[in-house]
Order: sequence, then structure tokens, then C-alpha cells
Amino acid sequence: LSLKELQAHLHYIGALQFHYQVVKRGVTLAMDKAGREREMVAVLLATLHARGVLTSAHVAEGFRALLDGLDDLLLDIPSAPALLSHFLADSHLDGLVSLAQLNQIGAHA
Repeated sequence: LSLKELQAHLHYIGALQFHYQVVKRGVTLAMDKAGREREMVAVLLATLHARGVLTSAHVAEGFRALLDGLDDLLLDIPSAPALLSHFLADSHLDGLVSLAQLNQIGAHA
């Protein structure tokens, strides 16, 4: 699936309330991959955000959902907390989430 196809599918579905799932599922799948694949997911999220497909609220909600399921992720991916921290930091540095949103995500945990 290309970036254009993904963008078209998300637009076609039109279910904005589920766009956070792109973040949750993308990061979850990337955690089990090598560094290059994890970086590709980070770039995908940044691109979708830059194109207005994902909002900062979607990204923040996706990370909150990941934190809610962290205990389950730990069963399969022992390094999940470190990887999630890395994705959160990248998302902030890339402008996907503000510092205030990052603090809210952290307070949610």
C-alpha cells in the first residue's frame, strides 16, 4: 500500500474518530521490526500529519492507546517501553505532538 493509497483510503473511510488507530497500529507493528522499518513508520506518521490526514490530537490519542495496552505489548516485546519512548520523542521533535500534549500523555500513564 503506497502513501497515496493509504491517504485515499483514510479519506474514503472518513471515520476521523479512528485515525488514531493508524498511529497505534503502525507503532505496534514497527516495534517488532528493525530500526529502518521503525524509522519508516515515523516518517509515515510525520508525512500523514504534514498532509493533514492525522492531527496532533489523533497522534496523541494513538500514543495514549499504546500506553493503555503497554502491559500486553510487554508480553511480546520486552523493549516496548523504550521503543515507545523513542517514538514519543521523535513525534515531539517532528512536531506531531506539542510539549503540552506530551505531558498529558505522560500524565495519562
